[in-house]
Amino acid sequence: MQFTFLWRKFKLIDWEGRRFFLDLDFFLKSIKHLLVDRNMNYAELNRKAQLPINTIGNWYKGKRKRFPGADDVYAIAKALDVPMETFFNDVPRGYEIKPRLKHVCEVLDSLDDEDLEAIYRHAVGLQAQRKDKISTGRAEGTA
Repeated sequence: MQFTFLWRKFKLIDWEGRRFFLDLDFFLKSIKHLLVDRNMNYAELNRKAQLPINTIGNWYKGKRKRFPGADDVYAIAKALDVPMETFFNDVPRGYEIKPRLKHVCEVLDSLDDEDLEAIYRHAVGLQAQRKDKISTGRAEGTA
């Protein structure tokens, strides 16, 4: 299941009986920092992870035909010689969850797919209401 929550792209990944949320921004920032630490580039990582040419570069550029799956994460972790959990648990340098969202993330982590989908739909509805209020307020203020 892939979804957007709070303007972030996530995918629920099942791996060896465990479930993880893959935050695409977090995943890509982690890869970037690991590549810098290892003095590697995306092409070398694609080759070493045996991914199709330009896969990782296309994820960075937003030209994703598909979201990274468990097999992609595993191949990249193996190629970089890090545990797969690196991309789910560790916070890379320069990346922080906003303090006001930490408690939200803790609660979300404990919910099942159905509850997460309901929360997502509710959040999208709230976002639309806010946009309507803002556009209505601007329209009234300019008239």
